[in-house]
Amino acid sequence: MRIQVTLAFALFPDADLIPKATFILVSMPNNPNFATPPPALTVFQPLIEGFQTALVAAADGGKLKTAEKNAAREALVEPLRSLARYVQQNCDNDLTKRLSSGFDPRKQPEPSGLLPAPQGVTLTPTGIHGEVSLRAGAVTNARAYEAQSCNDPGTSADWESQGTFSSARPATGFGASLFRRW
Repeated sequence: MRIQVTLAFALFPDADLIPKATFILVSMPNNPNFATPPPALTVFQPLIEGFQTALVAAADGGKLKTAEKNAAREALVEPLRSLARYVQQNCDNDLTKRLSSGFDPRKQPEPSGLLPAPQGVTLTPTGIHGEVSLRAGAVTNARAYEAQSCNDPGTSADWESQGTFSSARPATGFGASLFRRW
């Protein structure tokens, strides 16, 4: 499993970005795991202070102050992204090294396990003899749904696939959502 650095700090609210950037700045100097980070760590303190000043100034409102704050934020976030990529490339897939940088790990995907059958399955006549429209309730974590049919569900083991769909509620007129019982 590959340990990845998250770039979610770029989505942090303004007030949360400053402490995160400061924590990274405190974690990186003299860190033997990341000896020569680009950009140089000396660029970050003025960027953090500039963003903090712009954030306070924008609190009074105004389009100009907000635009200046947004520009100062981007000026801080872009070198943080570069630093995150450097950490990602140089952590040797070692969580301890990665954590020593101050950057957060990307959440690892987890298997969802066996999913339940959809609830609220409805078959609605379409007006065409022998044809129905199928709809079902959505299942959390389901990426696809398979419809199956057979002549006698109580006794038959001869279920046939009628198609796989990406939605439990296909759009009206979606041809694959119509099934014929032969």
